[in-house]
This record gives sequence, C-alpha cells and structure tokens, in this order.
Amino acid sequence: MRLVKCFIYSEMSRLETRMEDTLVVTPQMCGFPEGPAGFFRLTKSNNRIMLSDISSEITARFCHSKIQKSTLLLDGDFTLQIVYKGMRAEICVVLCGTNEADENEKQIEKLRTTKKLPFCTPTVCAYPFSAGALGILEAHDCGREWMASHYLLPWCRNDFGIVPYWTDFKYGLEEKISEWCPLLDIEVLPRESVKKEYRSPIDAFRHFISQNKYAYVSYNAYYVDEFWERVEDRFPYKHQCIVLGYDDRRGRMLIADFFRGRFKVVEVEYESFLLAYETYDHPNNMPRKEIAQNQTDATYVGELGIREQEYGHEIKLFSLTDAVPEMDYDLMSGLAGDFLEGTDTCIENECLAADGDKISFGRNFLTAIKKYVLETMRENAQVNPKPLYIMRCFDVAMKIRAKMLRIEDADFLEEIDEAYRCSSNLLNVAMRYNGTGRCSQAYVAERFDRLTTLEVGIVEKLGNILEATA
Repeated sequence: MRLVKCFIYSEMSRLETRMEDTLVVTPQMCGFPEGPAGFFRLTKSNNRIMLSDISSEITARFCHSKIQKSTLLLDGDFTLQIVYKGMRAEICVVLCGTNEADENEKQIEKLRTTKKLPFCTPTVCAYPFSAGALGILEAHDCGREWMASHYLLPWCRNDFGIVPYWTDFKYGLEEKISEWCPLLDIEVLPRESVKKEYRSPIDAFRHFISQNKYAYVSYNAYYVDEFWERVEDRFPYKHQCIVLGYDDRRGRMLIADFFRGRFKVVEVEYESFLLAYETYDHPNNMPRKEIAQNQTDATYVGELGIREQEYGHEIKLFSLTDAVPEMDYDLMSGLAGDFLEGTDTCIENECLAADGDKISFGRNFLTAIKKYVLETMRENAQVNPKPLYIMRCFDVAMKIRAKMLRIEDADFLEEIDEAYRCSSNLLNVAMRYNGTGRCSQAYVAERFDRLTTLEVGIVEKLGNILEATA
C-alpha cells in the first residue's frame, strides 16, 4: 500500500495532509478545540498502518468495539469514535486517497456505515482457524510471542490426495483451547442456539461483533462470488471464515478467508451470506479431490472420512483476554525436539489422531514433501504449493524467533537467511513449473537436500540455545 495522502474527516473538521513515515494526529485535526499534544500516532509498517500512542485522555472505539490494546496494526482505512471531556467525534481516516472529491466522499460514507473489529492479514496464512487467530493477535500487536512459540513443527499426511487438510504446523495443546492460546478466549457455540436466541443469523453476528467477538464459522462457499474465478464452475464447498464486521446500510457482512489463493477480508451481501450460512452442510457440500470422471456424488460422499462430514457444526467466538504476551520456552523446546525426531509428543490434535501412522513431522516432513514434489513432476501433474509455502513460513517464524530470543550468533542468523532463500526458491520453482510444465528435477532434489540440511542444523542450534537458557 503506497500512502501519499492522509484524509481525516470528522463532523467538526476535514483535513488533508501528507503522510511520510509517521503522523501524529492532534485534537485540532479531529475538530477538538484543545487537548493533549496528540490523540494517537499513525506509522507505516510495510503494507500496513500501526496505530499507537493512544492518549489516556480519550476513550477510543472502533465503531462499537472498544480498543483493548495500546497498539494495533491495520490493513486499510478505518473509523474511530472518540470521547474527550464529554465531547464526541467520529473520525474517518482514509490512508490512500485520490484527487477525486466524489471518490473520497464515497469512501468516508462507506467507513461511517461499517462496523469492523481490528484485523489484519497474518504473517503466516496456513488454514482459516490458525490464520484467523493470528490475524486477530497481530492486529492487536500481541502475536509475535505466540508465533515464536508455536510455528516450529510442520507436518503432512503421506496420502497427499486427502481433503481438506494435509499439511500445516503442529501448534501443541490444540485440544485444550485455553492453553493453546492464552491470549484468546474461545467460546464454543452450537448453531442451534443461534436459531433459539436470535431472530436471524445476521442479528447474531451483529451482537457478537458489538461484544468484541470474532466468529469462526463454516459456510457454503458456493454462494460467495469472491471465492471463485469468473470462468470457474462452482460446486457446493464447505469452508471456514472469520466474521469480523458488517455494513447495515449496504447490507454486507465482512468475512476473512482464502479467496482465489489470498487470505483477505471481503464483503458478502446479507442474502448471499445467509444462503452460505444455512447450507454449509448439504450432503454433497464437501471439498473435492480429483475423482474418476464417472464417479457419482453419492459414491464420492460415501468415500469421505467421517471427520470431513462432521466438522463445522459449531461456531467458535474469539475475544481477547487480559493475558500478557509471553513466549512458551518449554513448548518451543519440545517442538524443536519433535522436529529432530520426526514425531509428535504433544497432546493429540483431532485432525491427526486418526491418521497418526500416516503423518510425517519435522525432518521427515521435508523428506515426504521432496518425494511428493518429484513424483508429481514425473507424472506431469500440478504441484500443490501449500507445503512449500509452509516451509517458507517456517523460516519467517524462525527469523522472528531469533530476534525475540536476541540471538546474535552471525553463523546461525546467516543459516536462517539461506534457508529462507532456499525455501522461497523452491516455492517459486514449483509455481513456475505449474505455469510452464518445465523444471529440472535434479535441481529440485538438490535444493531439497540443501534445505533439509539447513533446517535440521538450525533447529539443533535452537534446541541448544533453549537448553542453555533453561
């Protein structure tokens, strides 16, 4: 996001100003006649905006949602409701304006009718549940400690055609939600209670958002336009999203999910959202794998595992707790040991328990993925880039972990950088192969071997560092 101008609108004032790297928003900018030196600070952070230094003299809310942290990362334009000495103002901040006044007015009107909880695209976009949790934490500037503690043990199923999930990170303690992420309170709500307690699902999600609760819910992607390419044939498809806002005037729900390969927030018309919500579990509403051309829907559904047919009947509500972000050194050390042993000694995850003998962890993950990629290329089939993306995320998390642990070993840091370049290279090679059908399998094998050597060495050194500081 290239920011050139910053437009600040309130009922009492309108201001256009340039934004370089940072901007202190003063009371006068917001239309207040007097006040502290600044209400809050805006700072560029890559393609996001950091909102920080929020004055203790004001009560600031994102629409109807109270800010619970002193620093937030935002993906785009936002609206704040500020109360100062009994005076109220709604402040619309447009961070990427145009020279067309009409377009700016439309953007301001859109902001004023949108109720949105703080959320940003997470550093690691694996699957909706963990991506949603991390997007919430990072928006409130408390996600790095949790990321450093958990993103350390990649796994994959060895039967690569299985749906819906076949490669991810083993986070540890997933079954005990409160221990899995103490920074989030996760309330499990049966869908039946929504029918009993609310006039409609729309009313239910409005209420959740007004209570600062993000809703993780299964839906039928068939009814969501953004999920599909224009020329793509649609079919019922059960997926999960985070519901984080709504726009009553325009009749839209704001949801975060993977759309055409990108994890982002999109708007869905109420009518389409209701259809998607109500039909999430139709009998043929299952993620499709490649199947025989003459296979019927009934045969396909009959061959699906019970787990694929049963998930999604509950709504999970995420809300921030008052817990202080901190790294879990014991978990980190345990996951590092599991990486080296190619096993999992943490509490079982329900998605993995049934297939424990078909799962590869850590260093064995790299061996299994190398085999998968080379066999797929030999068959002239498309390579699923997900496991290669997982390894690049592994290296991103390792960089963050090294910084938070204040590791200064130059050789160790260089190995992390080389591993990141290597995993990025493999991902790029796979993407080019999918587009052109051309690739040197010998080169891919050599890159995998080098990546395996680097990752094992890095995790061994990390384990030694954690043991020395225990």
